[in-house]
Amino acid sequence: GSEPPSSSEIIAAADAAAAPAARRLLATLSVGSRDVVENTQTSALVTGLTFADAADLYFAARDVDGYTQSFSTKLSSTTVESVPPPQTTITTTAVQPTNFRPIPVRVSFDRPVQDFTCNATYCALAVTNGEVLNRDLAVEDAYWDMEFIVQIVPDADGPVTVSLPVGAVKDKFDG
Repeated sequence: GSEPPSSSEIIAAADAAAAPAARRLLATLSVGSRDVVENTQTSALVTGLTFADAADLYFAARDVDGYTQSFSTKLSSTTVESVPPPQTTITTTAVQPTNFRPIPVRVSFDRPVQDFTCNATYCALAVTNGEVLNRDLAVEDAYWDMEFIVQIVPDADGPVTVSLPVGAVKDKFDG
């Protein structure tokens, strides 16, 4: 078969016959919870699953009276859709021009990422006219890996640019 895309979303149609009166189904996964975006009396559409999650799903069904019932199911079908890579925003609180030394730089992602590294031996950021101070990475949101702070020391007067090369990080859950 063909290789799956490196960044993807699986839309899973799961048999929901065990809970035909459910007004809301929640898929509980090892990576967190994903809401079922569409459900009928015979199927439920779950988005945001990774390839590793595609074998078995465990559901909690909440009926119209508010009672919760748990059940598990095998997927009856899956469709893989391409998902764009995480979007990056790089900002600073320093007013331009600045004499701040070091310059605090916040690197934010629109969803959790993996492989964003900035340490004593390697930094994923590309910096011109400056360098990362001690290459110490402050993680602002350690659980979700979405916010990072680095300190940049300018090499000389003039613009300092900070960027993240394409492919430097991956989506934490979809690879």
